[in-house]
Amino acid sequence: MRHWFAHCARAATGRYSDGAALHALWKQQEARCAYTTLPLTPGYNASIDHVIPPSRGGAQSVENLRWVHTIVNRTKSDMTYEELIDLSALLLENASVERRRGLAVEYLTESGLRWKIADRAGKGRTA
Repeated sequence: MRHWFAHCARAATGRYSDGAALHALWKQQEARCAYTTLPLTPGYNASIDHVIPPSRGGAQSVENLRWVHTIVNRTKSDMTYEELIDLSALLLENASVERRRGLAVEYLTESGLRWKIADRAGKGRTA
């Protein structure tokens, strides 16, 4: 397991030596996503997120990292946490409108956001 944390550290900070700090962060977060509290499994659904993305001036340091679910990390991409929350609120607001119109969001896949919109008669389209 120590090697897995070192590998993740190399990918996130450029230094294998940050593996111990990432392991400590894992324990601090109790192996749960920092944003959703979903349980994380090493090598399956756990990924490292830069709180402030490097593309937006964020540091390549452990202090700027959080363990998150891979779907959350893909969705967040290079957004800040605040931008992710704003986008999520907009999506929830839109989903609420769709439900009132008799449409439903059916599923979320590992490959990213994808949903099937179906009317009450069961006719649907994938978006």
